[in-house]
Amino acid sequence: MGFPARAGINMTGNDKVDKLIKQLESIFHSSNAGWKKSRRVRFHQFKLFLKFVGTKFKLDDIGFIRPTQVRAFVEWRRENRIRENTILTDISTIRFWHKQIPLRRYNLPSNELILGDGDLRDRTWKR
Repeated sequence: MGFPARAGINMTGNDKVDKLIKQLESIFHSSNAGWKKSRRVRFHQFKLFLKFVGTKFKLDDIGFIRPTQVRAFVEWRRENRIRENTILTDISTIRFWHKQIPLRRYNLPSNELILGDGDLRDRTWKR
């Protein structure tokens, strides 16, 4: 499971997803947050989220991740009968990498809103 190599990344065949993964890879190499092993594990966990937003929302810039996209990912994971603890780990991983993005447009709200206990449409979550 080693470190992601700049030239050796597995391409998915989807241009949007590949672009997002390349952006994540760049952030991975410039980040010093946490332990290297933790970053490596979270890198591979975050790729699932990037594949989801790249295919469903056609997102092509990692800085434009919206809270509604994270919420849709959580709902998709619930539809696939993923345990709540795993979903909370996914949210933690998304938060970790979202904080590493240098020019992010949106801030992520609390877990209550992401998990569906609140409404994301009533408020603007811009910086």
